[in-house]
Amino acid sequence: MRISRYVFLMVLVVVFLREECAHADLFDTFGMDAQGIAMAGARCAGVDNLSALYYNPAGLGKNEGHALGLSYLYTTPSLQVRGATSSVPEDSDLCFGAYIITLGLNINQIVNLPRKASFAFGLSMMDDMTMVRLEDLEEQRYTYVQYGAPIERSAIYLGLGVEVLPEYLYLGVGAHAMIGGDVAANLTLDAQDLSTTQQVTPSEQEIWMEMKMKLNPTAGIIVHPTKAIRVGLSYRDDIEVNLEPFQADLAVNIGSHAAHINACTAIMSFWHPKSYQGGLSYQHGDLTLEVDVTYDRWSQFRLSSPREIRRIAPSFDDVFSYRLGMEYRLPRVTLWSGYQYAPSPVPDQSGESHYLDADRHIVSLGAGTTYKDPWGVLNKPLGLRLAIQDQFLRERTFHAKGYSYTLKGNVICGIISLQLKF
Repeated sequence: MRISRYVFLMVLVVVFLREECAHADLFDTFGMDAQGIAMAGARCAGVDNLSALYYNPAGLGKNEGHALGLSYLYTTPSLQVRGATSSVPEDSDLCFGAYIITLGLNINQIVNLPRKASFAFGLSMMDDMTMVRLEDLEEQRYTYVQYGAPIERSAIYLGLGVEVLPEYLYLGVGAHAMIGGDVAANLTLDAQDLSTTQQVTPSEQEIWMEMKMKLNPTAGIIVHPTKAIRVGLSYRDDIEVNLEPFQADLAVNIGSHAAHINACTAIMSFWHPKSYQGGLSYQHGDLTLEVDVTYDRWSQFRLSSPREIRRIAPSFDDVFSYRLGMEYRLPRVTLWSGYQYAPSPVPDQSGESHYLDADRHIVSLGAGTTYKDPWGVLNKPLGLRLAIQDQFLRERTFHAKGYSYTLKGNVICGIISLQLKF
């Protein structure tokens, strides 16, 4: 058995991807497709479709034929912060929708290989077709860690999965990235920003910044020790996206006088920790259960150096999250449900800046079916999947200097997924 050849191929792919450019994502907060969201992310061992790009690239080795997927995800948070001494982001600023496009190619149908192998590509983007939504350049005292602007980024996933030992061992490698390039921002100075009794003419300046990009590796393995049991392990490298510091020169008319105000700042880099996930899946007849544990290295959180002058990041905690997913297959419909407990990595904070997050109980439901084209245009059935997820943030009290404030609420997420095999 030529196992070494496949392992060597995957090592080369990881090395190649590490040297390229691009970065990251909403999948870490919600999930990648309807089934993954419905099972609360418990997919590391049992994944066998295009969502393996995110959950475990080894699952791509199970794909049969080519496939095209399209999903639409919408989230509507309702979060309350009581006792804050300055404004917090509005719920309307946290709502958004996103498209998720995936494409899988069965390499065996293109090149004659002795083992199954599939390559896949995935892309997410906001439903208004913007690739990146930035936080306001004005410094905010209270910032959510996992909702709103921090996850409104277009993400790219690449993956290659190989069946090394038929129906026993699968290996996968890939990369995740965030689309970058030039970013435009408008800096506006209003009269209310200045303490003066003179008439002030507002000034506005458009600033262009470069968003640095870099690919980050992913890897995974799935083993079938028996026909009913599957074991999976996956790894996703951390994501960091930096925006270059910029300089602005705002010309302001104050009464009959002219003044120039210089500004130099940078937006906090987007960041998500290294993630390790392990799962055990058991199938009995039409019922499949999976239990997963995820370890996130939040203690490596860091701010870009220009922001450290104005903000102090707390020492975030590494966290374990626990997931349970269930699948039940009926003759025409497949049902899914899931639960996840996700502790918050955010500690109490006593400085001027506050990062908002709380422990989450996540419950989800979903269903899927396939339709045959009655007109015969599509030569294979079209898969349709729906899911809804509720993230319940437990009420949490933060103790700051001289006062306390609380955070609680819910985040509802819904998704519809279509998949066409060809």
